[in-house]
Amino acid sequence: QGMCVDSHGSPDVKGNTFEGTGKVQAGVFFGDNGMGCFTQGNRFTGHSGGCGVVIEGAGSTPTFDEAEFISNDVGLRCVKGGGNFTNCIFTKSYHRCIEVLETAEPNFMVCQVGDNPCGVYFAGCKGGVWRSVTFTN
Repeated sequence: QGMCVDSHGSPDVKGNTFEGTGKVQAGVFFGDNGMGCFTQGNRFTGHSGGCGVVIEGAGSTPTFDEAEFISNDVGLRCVKGGGNFTNCIFTKSYHRCIEVLETAEPNFMVCQVGDNPCGVYFAGCKGGVWRSVTFTN
């Protein structure tokens, strides 16, 4: 992984680019109870089966503000936990911009989702909270 956040780790991350590829599967990976604030211009990219961000672990609730999830196989994959996403853009995904799976309950506020084959894919989950999100195709 480009960055792995686990066990109450809580980095303060600003203005970085994270890339996920087939080998480095996630630009940023969250295990159990991973936290952190990702603010002010972070970009999450990927290709060849990679994800921009994977929130895999229970209890993980990172915060993303003004982030870009762009040119990914999957921009954001939430499996467990959640996360808070404000003023984020999810675009140019080759597969799905966002996946919400299993017990994930992410929160989205004033985000843009689109420009891909599938904006949001839900499977076996409650689905999270969506407020003032623009979906385009």
